[in-house]
Amino acid sequence: MGIWGMAVHKVKSVAARAKSRAASLVATLKIKGEVSSAQESLKAQYTVLGAKYYSLHAQNPDPALESICAAIDGINSQIEAWEREIATLGSIGECPQCAAKIQKGSVFCEVCGLRLSGAQPSQSRLCPSCGGQVSPDAMFCKSCGSKLPHGLGGTVLGQPAEVEESGQEQFEPEDQEAVQGQKSGIVSAFSKLIS
Repeated sequence: MGIWGMAVHKVKSVAARAKSRAASLVATLKIKGEVSSAQESLKAQYTVLGAKYYSLHAQNPDPALESICAAIDGINSQIEAWEREIATLGSIGECPQCAAKIQKGSVFCEVCGLRLSGAQPSQSRLCPSCGGQVSPDAMFCKSCGSKLPHGLGGTVLGQPAEVEESGQEQFEPEDQEAVQGQKSGIVSAFSKLIS
């Protein structure tokens, strides 16, 4: 065997060992993946077992597990307290008729239409210049400083408009101007936002 033959033999030998190691590595990784998957399944089953045990024996747990059941009770109580706090902070209430989540201050439930007791319609109005909300008695807009038109006093958001028998809303001339001013203000504010 010449130098060339020995070199070819050496290369084939190295390639065979590399192929064997690669196959071994692939097999090892595959088995490790199976072990990991089985461990995750085992954890899930332990979780189910623990939840079932807790639901069946929380009132009268085995003495060795009593402290764990007490810790779970404490965590559940804390979660409930935090959820109540979140609801309070977010001004979320519950409809007494259908239990839908509602914003505090809502006049009607958005799901079932129930008029909520004690709720009053909004008394704010819109600035014709910038579209910002202003109080009914404001003389100037708190957002842009514009002087508010005198005729705007009767245009209040959340108040139903009078409807004629024809079904058409009726506006006084100054209310028509106010509504047009509000529309202009909204368009102006929207234009500022998108530009």
